[in-house]
Amino acid sequence: MSGERPSVDIREAGRGEMKLLAAMNARLIRAEGADNPMSEPELAERLAGYLDAGHTALIFSVDGKPAGYALYRIEASGVFLHHFFIEQRQRRRGIGTEVMRRLFESRWQSAPMVTLDVRATNEAGVAFWRNLGFGRHSIRMRLDRRDLALSDRACGAVVYRRRLGGIRYLLIRQHDGHWGFPKGHMDDGESERETAVREVREETNLTVILREDFRETITYLLPSGRRKWVTYFLGRARMLNPAKRQDAEIAELVWLPYDEARKRVSFENTRAVLDRAERRIRGAGA
Repeated sequence: MSGERPSVDIREAGRGEMKLLAAMNARLIRAEGADNPMSEPELAERLAGYLDAGHTALIFSVDGKPAGYALYRIEASGVFLHHFFIEQRQRRRGIGTEVMRRLFESRWQSAPMVTLDVRATNEAGVAFWRNLGFGRHSIRMRLDRRDLALSDRACGAVVYRRRLGGIRYLLIRQHDGHWGFPKGHMDDGESERETAVREVREETNLTVILREDFRETITYLLPSGRRKWVTYFLGRARMLNPAKRQDAEIAELVWLPYDEARKRVSFENTRAVLDRAERRIRGAGA
């Protein structure tokens, strides 16, 4: 890439643009894997409430098309950046960095500090903000006892193997058509890791060795309204037996390289788990 800065138009969002902001807010929620079930009309109403409470919303455009948005408020201590989003197709072009540079030089020039929250699982987001000079200020932790009482818990594994052609990941297709990783409910008295190993064996006929340095949990709402929590480990397959699907649970299973696996996975939060597994494997050379 050249050192040229991207041409970005930054403007304050008007009241008539809540629908556009809500659509981008919904994509931000999905990208982060946040547990927010609000519809886009509900998000639009919430965003309008933020503006009524003194927040400012900005829309970023490139070539006349919206590329992202920000939502912030001015406080006595400085700026609190509530939302910051760049559309997936516009990322890796320097747009986010350019927007922040211009905000620091204009709208936020006199602000003593800028504060924001980043989800702990959003590794790409953490890296982006660190590259801009942001550092860790505090750790926010949460336990929602209602979720524990009204939830389903499952464990599984991102299963991989190494061949001459490189790393291959095992994906399974459930009978409902969704692609992901083997997983299942915990039995009484089992640990998370024991459940993951058992479920992989039952669903795929494979024995896996789980790594100690990987544990990722995602959550989502079931059609029943109950919340499901799935914890994934990273496991290398011991190729003592061939992979064989469990007919009652699995419609199809395939081994794919990372790029193809990423396209095949059905859900964004599961795709994020695969992304983190790939970075961990490549970083450790396992």
